[in-house]
Amino acid sequence: MARSSILLLLSGALLAACTTDEEGKSSSDEEADADTDTDTDADTDADTDADTDADTDADTDADTDADTDADVNPCEALGLDERPFEDVDGGVYRRRELVQDFTIPLIDGEDWVLSEEWSGCESYVFVPHNQISATGEFWWDGDELDTLLEKSPQNVHYFFTVYDDRASDVDNRGAPMADKISETLARMDEDDAAWWADRLHVVGEPAYTVGGPIQSMAVGIGHQGWAIDRFQRIRGIGSSGWVTAYDASIEWFRARLESLAGEPAYFNFEAERQVRLDAETVTEIELWGPNTAPPGDDGVVDFEDRIIAEYHDVTVELPDAATMESFDTLELDVLFECPNRDASEQGNCGAWDYLAHTWWWNPETESWNEMARYITTYHRESRWVVDATHALAWLNTGGEHTFRIQWAPSWNTQPTAITTKMRLSNRGKGYRPTEVIPLYQGGTFNESYNDRVPMDIEVPASAAHVELRAIITGHGNDSRGCAEFCAHAHEFDVGSFNWRHAYNEAGSREGCADRSDDGVVPNQWGTWWYGRGGWCPGQRVDPWVHDVTSDVTAGASNEVMYQGWLSGSYPSTVGGDGNVLMNSWLVVYE
Repeated sequence: MARSSILLLLSGALLAACTTDEEGKSSSDEEADADTDTDTDADTDADTDADTDADTDADTDADTDADTDADVNPCEALGLDERPFEDVDGGVYRRRELVQDFTIPLIDGEDWVLSEEWSGCESYVFVPHNQISATGEFWWDGDELDTLLEKSPQNVHYFFTVYDDRASDVDNRGAPMADKISETLARMDEDDAAWWADRLHVVGEPAYTVGGPIQSMAVGIGHQGWAIDRFQRIRGIGSSGWVTAYDASIEWFRARLESLAGEPAYFNFEAERQVRLDAETVTEIELWGPNTAPPGDDGVVDFEDRIIAEYHDVTVELPDAATMESFDTLELDVLFECPNRDASEQGNCGAWDYLAHTWWWNPETESWNEMARYITTYHRESRWVVDATHALAWLNTGGEHTFRIQWAPSWNTQPTAITTKMRLSNRGKGYRPTEVIPLYQGGTFNESYNDRVPMDIEVPASAAHVELRAIITGHGNDSRGCAEFCAHAHEFDVGSFNWRHAYNEAGSREGCADRSDDGVVPNQWGTWWYGRGGWCPGQRVDPWVHDVTSDVTAGASNEVMYQGWLSGSYPSTVGGDGNVLMNSWLVVYE
């Protein structure tokens, strides 16, 4: 339920019911949510500055700030990689398109020029005035800036923009915001005030008449706000609704300025990830995209030809066996885009936080084997890069292999434009995966969950490295909040190795909202903020990987056992029990 009052109890009774497993040895930082096609129904899925010079009362004058910080390179100061400004024609105002150079008139009469101010490591967020806060005011009026700035990374500019066509509204709305900026800066120490004075701006003309990208975005896909990321590309900023601003009159959450802080945090995550990806030498193989999707009637694969509603299967020719055996690492790179590039994300991208998978077809067992897992967003675009190295053992023959990407149930499809690539590389590990031995799976999280027996696993004498690998997420929402919102724990014994992990963030108010700097897509149109049992909406599900080489005996049989826990005890049956979706393996490397 997107707006169910039942789900909203998460901020009260349900959160209290999700207890910490006292015997857990760690808490998860890699979680994700979604619906299962069978056990979890839709209800459980969804569920300064040059701008302030005009204010003569400002203690921190813009001219002084500019003099103070003129020679400071923010990228060097923050230790961030720089990207050069790209001189492009622009004029195409779609997400992920490069934006052209443009000039912004500020309320103090100065002009701010993108190419001149471009540092190569910052993002730029354009904040409309007309979002409603929990007090019924426009959020500029009701919210203080302090919380927003405390939560924001330092490498962001905020442009407060009056979404109107009357110059008088800039005086009525923009000037008070400039005053608020001055007051906020006056409460800071000198260094912080100087820094933020250069990064908090009030646009001096109405968005609907100012021209250029600001006007085009305000009347188009940026009508709820927009941003320019560190790649100089146009982005949305999602929903401004915040978990602490519930309004009973609309049975949903009102806007809070602090919600904006997740966007630059996520842009930093993307930029840092791309630095890593660009530095690697890889062989890329496209599973679905411009080179593999079937062309349209014009014989060309365009954006629309990559739109799939539920899943797609594709058979791909891999390099030969000798080449495949040279790789020791496999990652999957998956991009989900809304099907209509000329519309905002809300009501365009898929509405629900569903389980998404990449599978490999095993022709011998005639079954799908899981390579990687992700969780879709509520109404936002997303990209995931996730480790799937164990799957190299399935692919080492090279030649033709069949794959499936699946992200929505048949009864509620979500048309999405997909680009999926495999990234094959050799990181010099000195060994590669040669065998994947299946261990335990999950199931309904009740009194029968631990009806399991130890397994005797033969580890080959030739093994150079052995790993325990598990992909674990909890779903459903029974009276305990399980297994989406309860702190279920998982324990493996492999030879002399013992590992136990509890998802203690499950059910917390901002457990997922606090993780935009680790790939959780921020500001989704749904209850994305709450911590989950092993996942977050819009995030990859990282596998748990443990080196057990020294804990097993190669060339001999080794005992393996697994159990699930809740609050230090075996799970019980309460009716309508949730479920744990788990695949686990012992991966042998040679």
